[in-house]
Amino acid sequence: MSGRKIFKQEKETKRHNHIYQIDYIDPNKVKDFIRDCLSLKNETSIETLDCSVSWIRTKRNDISIDEVLNIIYESDFKHFSFILRKSYEVHVSKFGEKYWEFCASGEKNSVEYYFWIDIPEKSGYNLIEKYNLIKNEER
Repeated sequence: MSGRKIFKQEKETKRHNHIYQIDYIDPNKVKDFIRDCLSLKNETSIETLDCSVSWIRTKRNDISIDEVLNIIYESDFKHFSFILRKSYEVHVSKFGEKYWEFCASGEKNSVEYYFWIDIPEKSGYNLIEKYNLIKNEER
């Protein structure tokens, strides 16, 4: 197979994510949005990044959702986003399936905290409508 053909195939499978920043929503609405995401969740994940120890994020099972959210809410550098993703999990039957990923991040004592919630595609569109979210490129 020629390099040109491989490039064209790769170009066709490029991920086109729909990204919504929710930082501009009233802080109380962000909390409501997160509660709604949690009620619809498929999965959640918590990770930390402490660059004084490693440049790799560490999955954390010893921190509760409430603890990580409190850290993020109190952080001076918090960030919230909502992204439509396409699954690349080939080892399970979800390959190509779309889902929404809510991500929150913040910092405390030079450690970055990340919290993800994955929810079904249709549920995400309902949340976008409920909270009047606007795509990044449309703001």
